[in-house]
Amino acid sequence: MKTTGLLLVGIAVLMLAVAGTSYASPTASANAGGTIASAIAIAKTSSTTDLEFGIIGPDADKTTWVTVAANVAATRTAGSDDSGVAHLYKGITPSAASFDVTGAGDATFSISLPPDTGAGVVKLTNGNAAQDMTVTSFVDDAVTQTAGKLSAGGTLTLLVGAKLNIAAGQAVGRYTGSFEVTVAYN
Repeated sequence: MKTTGLLLVGIAVLMLAVAGTSYASPTASANAGGTIASAIAIAKTSSTTDLEFGIIGPDADKTTWVTVAANVAATRTAGSDDSGVAHLYKGITPSAASFDVTGAGDATFSISLPPDTGAGVVKLTNGNAAQDMTVTSFVDDAVTQTAGKLSAGGTLTLLVGAKLNIAAGQAVGRYTGSFEVTVAYN
């Protein structure tokens, strides 16, 4: 019994000795850092770089449309979904809207153009809401020129075209409106 008691005391002392031993925990460190990029921005290139459809002669009986392409030439086409004819006249030079996009070099970005329907649809007006024309099918040239990527210097000139929808017998006069283009980093 005495031997068993001593054995138990010895085991208890040994357990306390092992339990009291501390082992060093291995550690490692790493550096941390970050770079703040310039914010992406968009501005109209100049006061003369608006979207301009030019002078159009509407069809008296059919709805028609005119498109201006998102290219430097502002290629203009006319058509109709129901055999109407829109006549394209000279006198006001058609143009695609032009915007300067700036930000971090080589950054990719997305572009939000106006919707074709709903509350955000773009309208051109002559002051009489009953005669408003809608502008739809907005397009940009960013994908064709750079796949939506800023240059190494962080710039891009973005051209925007669209389709002007003209009612049969549309009233004569100058129609104006505005639209917004939004850009964001991907």
